Amino acid sequence: MLDTTGYLFEIEELDDRMVIYSEYLDSHRTIYTDGRDHPEGGEPSNQGHSIAHWEDDTLVVDTRLFADHRSPNRNGVPSGEQKHVVEKYRLSDDKTHMFIDVFMEDPEYLSEPFEGQIIRYYSPTLERHDYNCEPEEPAA
Repeated sequence: MLDTTGYLFEIEELDDRMVIYSEYLDSHRTIYTDGRDHPEGGEPSNQGHSIAHWEDDTLVVDTRLFADHRSPNRNGVPSGEQKHVVEKYRLSDDKTHMFIDVFMEDPEYLSEPFEGQIIRYYSPTLERHDYNCEPEEPAA
């Protein structure tokens, strides 16, 4: 799938989890699909802890345990430890787009919950490449 930055991301489905790989900075995100809950006293991280389940053809992802970041993210909003995000992923009927409905609440930094939708092109034939910050050697 192609995101708004022009970088591809790929979703790999395994028995107990999904992994979203992004070309941007070679990052990845793990989403557990084995029925577990968020761990009590779990370690906060930049991406939080994600669990998911299917509702018909929609993957519902619940993420908590975000690290507290006072510096804004790429959208200009800091992140608090109480942030909670729910994403709902589904393909368009014609299988050309991925719709991601997003609900986010963070009482430390948002005066009210945020809701929005991200639309990405879906193209399973495109190949994800490594993010390479090093210039290639010039041909001799």
